[in-house]
Amino acid sequence: MKAELLAQLVELTGNEDPGAVRADVKSLVSRYNAETLREKKEQKAAWDEVEHEEGEEFVFSPNALDVDFEAAFAEFKEKDRIQREAVAAEQKKNLDVRKDLLRQFQELVSDEENIGKAFARFNELTEEWKSAGPVSGEKFKDVQDEYVRLRDEFFYNINIYKELKEHDLKINEKKKQELIDEVKGVSPELPIKELDARVRDLQSRWMEIGPSPRETYKEMADEFFGVCRELIGKIKEHFQSLQEEFDQNLAAKKELVDQLVRIVELEIQNHGTWKKKTDQVLELQKKWKEIGFARKGDNEQVWEEFRGLCDKFFDAKQAYYDARKDEQSNNKSRKESLIAQARELSQSDDWKETTDKLIGLQKEWKKVGSAAHYEEQKLWNDFRSACDDFFSRKSEHFGSMDQKQEVNLQAKLDLIAEISAYEMSGNKQEDIAALKDFSARWHEIGFVPKKNLQETYDAYNAALDVKYKELNVNESERHIIQYKERISGMKSGGNSENQLHKERTFIMRKMETLQSTIRQYENNMLIFTGKGAESMKREIEKKIKAAEREMEDLEKKLDLI
Repeated sequence: MKAELLAQLVELTGNEDPGAVRADVKSLVSRYNAETLREKKEQKAAWDEVEHEEGEEFVFSPNALDVDFEAAFAEFKEKDRIQREAVAAEQKKNLDVRKDLLRQFQELVSDEENIGKAFARFNELTEEWKSAGPVSGEKFKDVQDEYVRLRDEFFYNINIYKELKEHDLKINEKKKQELIDEVKGVSPELPIKELDARVRDLQSRWMEIGPSPRETYKEMADEFFGVCRELIGKIKEHFQSLQEEFDQNLAAKKELVDQLVRIVELEIQNHGTWKKKTDQVLELQKKWKEIGFARKGDNEQVWEEFRGLCDKFFDAKQAYYDARKDEQSNNKSRKESLIAQARELSQSDDWKETTDKLIGLQKEWKKVGSAAHYEEQKLWNDFRSACDDFFSRKSEHFGSMDQKQEVNLQAKLDLIAEISAYEMSGNKQEDIAALKDFSARWHEIGFVPKKNLQETYDAYNAALDVKYKELNVNESERHIIQYKERISGMKSGGNSENQLHKERTFIMRKMETLQSTIRQYENNMLIFTGKGAESMKREIEKKIKAAEREMEDLEKKLDLI
């Protein structure tokens, strides 16, 4: 923007007639200053967002083009000054010429002796007056009024031939009456520019008419200029109301600028707000177009500010959507990765672990932001399809497992009945081997429905307890026998290494807990003293021994693993 304004100023500065482009240069300077004001506001806003030491004040950093612009403007002002001084000198010279002519007119009016010579000299002076150059506006009216007065005075005072004088006065009277009739016929409802031009033309033509009879001169002049004043009053009234309208329009435009400033200062972070604020900005632009003009200089300045704010808003919007596009592209890549992982997992038969992984992927999917609107639905359909493939297979699998678990339940119930019906042979080793076989067969049977799990397991243990008691096998030994069978089942089953590792970890943690419990019991033994302490110590000793026996059983189980 500033570079373009500088180029235009340089071009205008080269014009040979500075006065012809003076208004254009003034407009350029106003627009350039408005741009500088916008830069100051932006720099100040950026400065305010950063912390500064106490007492530090904002310092504006000028644009690199400012120096060139000031130099070009200074060059133009110098040329304009020289031209103005030359024009002023020329006007002063012309004023001096006219004053000298007025002096000669005065002398001519006073000297009426030689009629022919006076009349000839009058015509010469009149021609010289017409050819004299322009003078400044404030001086022109004075000298022009004096010229008219002296000219009229000449005709009134000079002793010319009566017939010629009366003839000329009558002709001028007729011309003035025609102008009076014409000015009365001018409609005050004409467009202001046309009305102003008509009045100026009529006044100019009146001033060009020579003197008229003295007895009607004042009456006709009052009538003519009275109508002119009414029309001029109409013109002034129009321009006064126009100035008021300009002020109102400027105030309305500044209010739109204030509203736009509040919008531009917002930190918008989502699509919905951007859409809402864009509609508001477009509405402000629409209102701007509906408001009329302000004064030229004010209008240009407030327009530059409004347009600059609009540019800033839409630049920020573009930057947001560019960044959003990058973010959506990144989100698309992340979601495509999740889809690939879900598809890879969809054919897995590790139901529990895969279920956990897919649920994790679904949670991660929710954390990832949206892709582009036209891509989001397809990505979601692909991801959901991969998840549905797995969960459909899982449902089918466990649906068939429910039937299988019912079969397993019946098999375990039959085995419990078989254990209960078993009669001891009297040979302890053979009977223990038979009971071990029952345990092995129990572990070979698969899962039962969850609702029947505890009930069948309790019935199974109760049936074995009865048989082991008949063999006089203590509870600890029985647990070891059963645990050995369980470990054998693990070793022969699938995923044995993982199962045994989990079992070993479980036992070691339980042993650590028991060791901590035993140490706590032993510490408590040292605390109890005095009456009643012995009974409490005996109770704790029992707990310690029970824990130690459990530790021994765990060590045996660990050895079996």
